[in-house]
Amino acid sequence: ISHGIPIDPIFYVEFSQFINPKDVIEHIRIGTGKKFKKDFTNPRLLTLTDFWEAASNFPIDLSKEGKYLLFELEHLLPQNTTISVKIGPQIPSKEGPLISDASSTFQFQTVKPFNILDISKHRTNIKIAFNQVLKDGINVSRDIIIEPPLENSVIQVNNRDITIYFEEQINNEPMFYEIAFSDNFVDSYGQPLEISKKMLNLLKFTIEAKTFQYSLTSEANDFVVYDPFLVENSGKPPIFIVKYKNYKQLRVVLYRLDPVSDLKKWKKEDPDYTLDTKKHDEYNYIEYGEKVYDEIVNVPIDYNEDVVYKIDMSPALNKYGNGQVGIIVVPSYYAHSPNNWSNRPCIKNWIQCTHMGIDAFESYNETHVWVTDLCGNFNLKRFKVFKSYDDKIVSFKPNENNVCVVPGKTGGLVIATSRRDCAFIRDAKTFKFYDSDKKYKWHVFDDRSMYRPNESVHIKGYVRILIRRHDERWKQFKIPEEEKVKYVLEDSVGAKVVESEAQISIFGAFNFVLDLPDNINLGETKLKISFESDQNVSTIHSFEIEEFRRPEFDAKTDMFRPQSGYYYNDAPIIKCTAKYYAGGALPDCSLTWNLACRYGEFIPPGLSNYTFVSTTDTSFEYKNTLETLTDEKGENYLQIQFFGKAPYLIPVSVLISSDVLDINKQLLQSDTNFILHPCKYYVGIRASSETFTTSDDSISVFIVVSDIDGNIVPNIPVKLRFRPDIGARDSMLIHSKNDAVEYDLSVQFLRLQVDTSVDILVSVTDEEQRKHKSSVNVMVKLQAVVEPKMVNPKPNSIIPEHPRVQDVTDHISEDKFLLTYDNPDGKYKVGDVAVFTIESQWDPAEGLL
Repeated sequence: ISHGIPIDPIFYVEFSQFINPKDVIEHIRIGTGKKFKKDFTNPRLLTLTDFWEAASNFPIDLSKEGKYLLFELEHLLPQNTTISVKIGPQIPSKEGPLISDASSTFQFQTVKPFNILDISKHRTNIKIAFNQVLKDGINVSRDIIIEPPLENSVIQVNNRDITIYFEEQINNEPMFYEIAFSDNFVDSYGQPLEISKKMLNLLKFTIEAKTFQYSLTSEANDFVVYDPFLVENSGKPPIFIVKYKNYKQLRVVLYRLDPVSDLKKWKKEDPDYTLDTKKHDEYNYIEYGEKVYDEIVNVPIDYNEDVVYKIDMSPALNKYGNGQVGIIVVPSYYAHSPNNWSNRPCIKNWIQCTHMGIDAFESYNETHVWVTDLCGNFNLKRFKVFKSYDDKIVSFKPNENNVCVVPGKTGGLVIATSRRDCAFIRDAKTFKFYDSDKKYKWHVFDDRSMYRPNESVHIKGYVRILIRRHDERWKQFKIPEEEKVKYVLEDSVGAKVVESEAQISIFGAFNFVLDLPDNINLGETKLKISFESDQNVSTIHSFEIEEFRRPEFDAKTDMFRPQSGYYYNDAPIIKCTAKYYAGGALPDCSLTWNLACRYGEFIPPGLSNYTFVSTTDTSFEYKNTLETLTDEKGENYLQIQFFGKAPYLIPVSVLISSDVLDINKQLLQSDTNFILHPCKYYVGIRASSETFTTSDDSISVFIVVSDIDGNIVPNIPVKLRFRPDIGARDSMLIHSKNDAVEYDLSVQFLRLQVDTSVDILVSVTDEEQRKHKSSVNVMVKLQAVVEPKMVNPKPNSIIPEHPRVQDVTDHISEDKFLLTYDNPDGKYKVGDVAVFTIESQWDPAEGLL
């Protein structure tokens, strides 16, 4: 049964003898179903001229004129229905008095009604899928109607679907739209669209307002050391900076903490950040330390933009500006969406505002600690060190060298205190020694790393004993006293192949030869070498075993009768030849053709500074295989036919490979490739700059047209258009010249209201109606961007000067820093002086610049 037949078909019936159409038409019966439940009478005969006007693409053999019958029906057939056609019996012939004694019956299925299969909605697009292929040449602006008009929308028409792309609403209210289709919106059969009530409701859609992305972040780590030098020289209180987006209220809680009693709890306990009641604004996040500040602060909001908020830590510090501060920042209940409460962000940081910098390292059962004044750059003499041992805290004092040596178990928290200050580090640097007095070091190598079966492997190696002492930084290498090593060779499957012994020389060296059998398994082998007296002292050495052989035949794939270029609708032929090296062909061998097509890139010679590809096209890939046999000459020919137009008007790279398998199951592969050109001409485009401003004197693009050999072709029409629509004409026509054509776009971009990224598309058509297109993307800004210029600060600037920042060029360390502007919104005018504050993120603080 044939499917997809139009409801107004034309019938062509061919007979073996000459007939009189008027006599035969009376013996034709047409109806629905196999039993002809409903008949369609009054078939109308057609002349050959009428037939060619209605179906010009249908081939008719004119040599059989008088033996065929052409007719059509008076009424349209029902859609999606099985139609039966019965011809005969008793059909008269012109060639004699006999009539046919049998009938002929065939069936077909009429085309289904043109309707919508599915409508899928997404946040920024809506896709409508149809059951039939759409008619070519659908006018998007005329045949697809959106009410009210949807600005900045793009409609993409594919084979069986359309996709409408749009942007979210800038305002805070959703917008309602409805899609309709004109009478010219038909399928490839010319049927108008039938829309069900269900689909009619789905064609009404809503574009939601832009959702606000909430965030609350800090650039600081969990533990931060605040540089007191910033406070003493700036005259401003110490601050902690957070960034938030789209919040109106923040709850800020400050705690005064003691590292001796509170640090362990701080690391183990996390507050409950997912409270779902309004009482959470009174919730105590931690039950230790001293709460000194707890307020809900109304903060300024700039929708969908990061806003910096500075928190004054002074309430948690002593009169000297020192202290251990715990900071918790969360959005208030009314500032955060109650429906999204589980994703509520929270910042929890421990800030050390201290003048003390601790350095410590751990060696064998000892911890060495010394403390430096961060502002005076000298070692402190009067301080105490507290070391945690499990649940106990033990204090120690420094020695005459101002270094505190803490004996006993290493690891854990180190805290240093003075009369008015306190600081700590969580982990000291560790210098770990080996637990054992000696360790064996092996060095084993072979001569090639890869071998064949039945070959010999030469192995050589050295072994030494490394001796260390715990109480001294001392090590020594010694030659072992053992006289022999034992070695075992295992193949890739673990089977034991060789086992023997070798002598160790007085220099701690050994060597031996492994003779590989011819039946050894291929792959990676393992050679285990150990002392004869102690099997636990060993090492593993590996090498590869592979076997290679020359194939008995050669296979070659290349183009048959190659030409300079291939285009759509061409039919190139590829030839595969398989021959024995000894002479003679490989007949009747299994051959598999593999075809792979994907988007390619082609630049005509001498025009590499132009763009010949389209940035708006999506990926394309096609693969296919064909299995066959070689002929008696060991050859096979493959013809590739490319139908229709280029799918995306850009070149396609075609790779054809052949796999030849002989009777001995030897497989050889060969391949060839070529470029399938979409058009006889290529159009290239180049912009004078990637970024334009409307205040520029000239906004130009350069356009050139060439053939595939790089020869410039003049007088070729080039269509130019923009995406998205910038308010200019839909398209403009430019003619190529003997050189590049410069086109000024300044006037076209004057209508833009906001900064816009614009795709400039150009396309060209050859005499065979084949097309090629290219595009380039540019950013169009409304006004020029003024680059900031670094200037020296004014005499009364607040940038601090200090002599200890001058001799640091030999001690530069790269790390992340927190950068703070003196202007809260971070905006400046030309000529202003921008002052920045840099906060160190080192933890623990070993030195500050």
